[in-house]
Amino acid sequence: MRRTAIALAVGALFIAPAAQAQSNVASTFDAKLGGYVQMNTTWDSDEDDNDTLSALRKIAPPPRKAQNGTLPGSAQDGQKTLRWASTRTRLFLDVHGSELWGAKTRAYVEMDFDGLRLNEDSGAASASAANTPRLRRAYMRWDWTNTWVLIGQQTLIFLDAVSPYGTTYIEGVGTQQGAITGGARNRAPAFIAAHNFHFGGSNLEVIGSVARNATNNQPLTDLNDSGARAERPAYETMVKWTMPLFGRQALAAVSTYWGEETINNNPALAPDTATITGTAAALRTQTLRNVGTGLQGALPLGPLTPIGSFEVRGSAFRATNMATWNLGSNSTTSTTPGLAAPVHAHGGWAEVNWQITPKHGVAAGGGVSKDDRNDVLAIGGTTLRVQDNQGYWLMWTWTDGPFGFLTSVSNVNTAWITPTTNAETRNSSQSVHFVFRYSF
Repeated sequence: MRRTAIALAVGALFIAPAAQAQSNVASTFDAKLGGYVQMNTTWDSDEDDNDTLSALRKIAPPPRKAQNGTLPGSAQDGQKTLRWASTRTRLFLDVHGSELWGAKTRAYVEMDFDGLRLNEDSGAASASAANTPRLRRAYMRWDWTNTWVLIGQQTLIFLDAVSPYGTTYIEGVGTQQGAITGGARNRAPAFIAAHNFHFGGSNLEVIGSVARNATNNQPLTDLNDSGARAERPAYETMVKWTMPLFGRQALAAVSTYWGEETINNNPALAPDTATITGTAAALRTQTLRNVGTGLQGALPLGPLTPIGSFEVRGSAFRATNMATWNLGSNSTTSTTPGLAAPVHAHGGWAEVNWQITPKHGVAAGGGVSKDDRNDVLAIGGTTLRVQDNQGYWLMWTWTDGPFGFLTSVSNVNTAWITPTTNAETRNSSQSVHFVFRYSF
C-alpha cells in the first residue's frame, strides 16, 4: 500500500505538468487536419506526354502525317490512352493561433502526391516509381481588421482572382507552357500584403507582392529549393473590386507582373558558337524583362431562378517573356546574349456556369494562348514552335456531402510554325475526365 501511494505521488508529479502543458497548447492553437482522397481517370484521343492527367490538356501532339512539307512523325498522334492516378490526393494542416501584434495569426501547409518520381537506387526520374509528396502551399498569415500580411509559398496574385469552375477537381492549367487557361495556378514563395477599402456594400482590395521570379535560366536540378537564377525578385500588384449582386458576388480585377533575368554565355565556349575553344571566352550577359498585365472578372447573370443560377467569368492577359508562368509558349527568340529578344504573348479564357441545384452544376468555356507570330519566326531554325493554342471544355459536377464527382469533355487545337519556312502545322486532341473525390 505504501509503495502504491509513493508510485501514485511520483506519477502525479509527471502527469500534472504534462496535463498543464497540453491545456496551454490547446488554448493557444486551434489545429485542423483535412484534405481529400481523389482518383482521376482520363481518356485521351492522342497520348499525352506533356501534362498530368489531373489537368486540362495543354497541347495536342504534332500530327503523324506530313503537312506543308513538314513531317513531325509524332508517335503520340492517334495513340488512344486511358490513364489512372490518385496523385492529386491532398492533405492540409490549418493552424489558427493566438493574436500577435493585434492580428489574428494562421499557419497553413498543403501537399499532394504529384511530385517527382525518383528511382530509389539512382535518384533519377523513373516512370515506374511512386510519386513523391509535393508541397503546394506553406505560409504564415496575420489578419488585422482591414489589412493582412502573408509570408511563404502561395498562389501568385497575378491572375488569381478568378479560376475556371472545375479547377478544384481538374487543374485549370497544364504543367507545361502555353496552357489554354493561362497561369492562374502557379505558386511561389513570396511576401504578400493587402489592404481593404470599404465603400458601402462594395470592397476595394489593393494587394502587393515580392516573390520569386521564375525564369528560363533555371538553377541546378539537384538544388532543393524553388529558386531561379534571377538576381531580383518579381513584383506583383492587384487591385480587386467586389460587390454583392443577386445574392452572389460580382468581381473585377487588374493585375501586373514585373521581373528581370540575366542570361549569359558559357565562358568556356566561343561567344557565338557551341564549340569548345582553347581559351575561355569572355563573359557576355544580357538583361531581359518579364512583364505581364491581366484582367479578370466574374458577373452573376440575374437572380436565383427555379432552374438555378447563372454566372459568367473569365480573364485576359498580355505577357512578355513569361512562358515559364504558362503565359505563352516561347520566352525569347534566342538564348545568346546580345541576340535575345522577348516573345510577346496574349490570351485568355471565358466560361459560363450554371448552378442547377446546390448539388449539381454545369460549366462551358474556352481559352486561347497565342504568341506573336513575328516573334516566333525570329527564333529561326526548322524546329516546330507552338504559336497558337486554343481549347474548350464542358463540365458537370455532383456533390453529396463529402463525396464529389466531376466529368468533363475537352478539346484542344494547336498550331505550330516552322520559323525558316513560315509553314503552319495543326492538330487537335480530345480528352474525357472522370474525377472521384471524398473530402474530410
